[in-house]
Amino acid sequence: MSLDTGMRQRKKLQFSLKFKDRMALRGFLCAILLFAMLPIASGQSPSTPFDLQWTAGACRNCEIVRQLGAISVFGPGAVLAEAYYFPTEGQGSGDYSVVRSNDSGRHWVEIARSRMHATEPSLSFPDAKTGWISGMSVDASTWVLRTDDAGAHWRMLSEHFIQNMQFINSRVGVGSEFDGTSSRFARTSDGGRTWTRDAVPDVKFIDKVFFLTPEIGWIAGTSKLSGQLSGRVGIVLRTTDDYSS
Repeated sequence: MSLDTGMRQRKKLQFSLKFKDRMALRGFLCAILLFAMLPIASGQSPSTPFDLQWTAGACRNCEIVRQLGAISVFGPGAVLAEAYYFPTEGQGSGDYSVVRSNDSGRHWVEIARSRMHATEPSLSFPDAKTGWISGMSVDASTWVLRTDDAGAHWRMLSEHFIQNMQFINSRVGVGSEFDGTSSRFARTSDGGRTWTRDAVPDVKFIDKVFFLTPEIGWIAGTSKLSGQLSGRVGIVLRTTDDYSS
């Protein structure tokens, strides 16, 4: 037997062994998969599910609320939610309000002056007691409201509609506000009573605002408004010095 012939035979043997190993492994995996699927095929669940108990909630004196959107849990049993109603196509762009529950969602109450049309409210709770909501009413008036008792009572602070609102602590808050032509970065250092607004370089529409501290944060947006699709560019900016640069 020549050296070349011996090498070819050894390679064939190695290939045969590897092929057999692969087939054996494949058969083993198929057996495991078949074993796992047998309970499902016979109508059984692959694992024992846990039981969920659902209770229908009710909203007292709520005229427009049909569904709930974003939900914020900020204390034992205390819940805030964006409530809305979208009519059938061609009958309007929808109405919003903010509702509150103190019994984990069994009963809801609409927060006074929180009803809005065609745009959703903005909520922020840095702790279980202190929170803010902002929006624009049906008559186009804007507002920022604050609570210090977990949503039981609210007081008017300023006439702004701060979207993407986020309060880092009881005094410092950030967000965005549309001035009619573009979004501007909004910031307060007195708990929401007054707001400064600054243009963001190259950003026409601000979609998200997120801050870790009063100094460090990110802004995400686009170079054109949402209705202008042609040439629109997504942009993410970061600041580490309180938006000084």
